[in-house]
Amino acid sequence: MELRRPPKPAEDALLQREPGQGVRTMLRLSCDFLASLRLGLSFTVLLGVAAALGSAVREDFYRSPWFAFILAALFGNLFLCTCRRACSFFRTRSFGPRQVGVLVFHAGLLLVIAGGFVTVTRGEKGFVTLAEGEAAALEGVVAAGRGLSLRLEDFGISYYSDGSPAQFTSRVAVGNGKRTLVRADISVNHPLSCRGVKVYQYSYRWLAELEVREGGRVRKLEAAEGEVVPVEGTALRLKVYRYLPNFHPEWGMESKGLRPDNPRFIFSVYRGEERLGVGMAKPGEQVALGAGAAVAFTGVRPVSVFLVKTDPGQPLVLAGGLALTAGALLLLGCAFAGERKPRGDKEASGIEAAV
Repeated sequence: MELRRPPKPAEDALLQREPGQGVRTMLRLSCDFLASLRLGLSFTVLLGVAAALGSAVREDFYRSPWFAFILAALFGNLFLCTCRRACSFFRTRSFGPRQVGVLVFHAGLLLVIAGGFVTVTRGEKGFVTLAEGEAAALEGVVAAGRGLSLRLEDFGISYYSDGSPAQFTSRVAVGNGKRTLVRADISVNHPLSCRGVKVYQYSYRWLAELEVREGGRVRKLEAAEGEVVPVEGTALRLKVYRYLPNFHPEWGMESKGLRPDNPRFIFSVYRGEERLGVGMAKPGEQVALGAGAAVAFTGVRPVSVFLVKTDPGQPLVLAGGLALTAGALLLLGCAFAGERKPRGDKEASGIEAAV
């Protein structure tokens, strides 16, 4: 006769459970795991590490699918956690100021994360380069710029006493082809906003103005640094290498400052692929190139570089920031008021309850 040990209580419960109970148990355990604090903290740490590495590796990392996935995962964890807390509050009918603060705080976090996700997945950006008096359509840069154009009316640089730039400012106008919608001065950290499109002052560079004498005629040109200009009627090519606003012998090929105290133009002359020589000229100085040709650099014209971008998630982030502030103030108010939970309640108090 075979002897069998009596089943343990846990085994008894498993043998007697109703059909489908195992599925419900698995769903509950899965929900507990997805809404757990450990998983949320893990995603938060991963988000911080990814943001730090992304800043060092490449600028567009924040628009990558990996970063969007981390944001979505953190949003899902926080959403499930918030729903569980809300259900617990309603089930136990413990819905006081602290509980309201917890839910508002969580809602603010959700809105901030959702806004970041929308910007990462739907935001656009591009660059526009304009000289004074030029205009460009924004539709080819960002979709939200349809029908809008950006015009650079003026560009100026202010300097410190040592010649280093204090600020560079562009006076621009945004229009729709019929009239000017916005006219403003853009500088670093002071962008222009129009119809969901933001225009930032990104950088600037110079266009060299020069006169090339070829035989008996004079040709006026503009060339950017690094641009090669063919000398017509000859086999020569002129490369505008660099503009130095403040030349000093001890600084060599680098400018002592950006204020035009002692400007120079550095250029090189080529015949085919052979470099014949490198020269330096003052503004207005005529330099012979050979083969009866000569060049004179007459001045420079500034070119402003703008960053154009859209941030569709900004309203969500703003609403989330306000909700975060309101929830935190409510929780702090409860803590300062001396509110305490009854003994045995497993809920945390104050700010601890919000996380």
